[in-house]
Amino acid sequence: QRRMNRFTDLWIAALQGHPTFAFVATHNANHHRFRHGPDDWARTYRFRGGDTNDLLGWLLHPFQAARVLVPHFVAYLRRMKSRHPAIWRWALLQYALVACVWLIALIADPSRAVLYLLLPQGVAMHWLLGANYFQHAHADGHSRWNYARNFEGGVNLLYFNIGFHTAHHEHARAHWSEMPALHASLRHHIDPRLNERSLLAYIARVFVVGAVMPRWRSRSLMAPEHVV
Repeated sequence: QRRMNRFTDLWIAALQGHPTFAFVATHNANHHRFRHGPDDWARTYRFRGGDTNDLLGWLLHPFQAARVLVPHFVAYLRRMKSRHPAIWRWALLQYALVACVWLIALIADPSRAVLYLLLPQGVAMHWLLGANYFQHAHADGHSRWNYARNFEGGVNLLYFNIGFHTAHHEHARAHWSEMPALHASLRHHIDPRLNERSLLAYIARVFVVGAVMPRWRSRSLMAPEHVV
């Protein structure tokens, strides 16, 4: 229902501290189109050290991605203002809602607003943008199938099956409940090194143990000449 979709947009905007239009302007329009390839604005190998997959790379990635994505948000809003004013007004309404939530919380209790609202939203936004690093770092942005990493375990119970990331890209309009079956139908195309059972085990192995024991680090699937 259109009304319920609009309500959900506003609820998510207030909850995460940023309007949902951002997904349309960058994630849908660019990331899903170019799939970690050389024209993907937030491709992980664009930033620090090139094609990395380590703890520092993950910590920095949300800030690096935000730096290159914000100008695209602004350009999108400018286009919408002239071409589709209703979409532009809807984005501004979401910004106004977020600002009102922040303002009311800060007036009510500044210290608690920072502790229980602004700080959690900042951490959540870092996790949201940083998920791109988990899902794509050391994958091959020039490959038909090996551009994303999949997590097949319990993370999908919490995050609406987003761990089945190749299926998410290949069938972006499919309902999240269909992702396990779609992943199963695609799994034979994907390099086994990109199918991880557990997100937490992957983080522990690659980012924690791998920091001191090189044999546990991941290896890039991308040819060196493609890292640009």
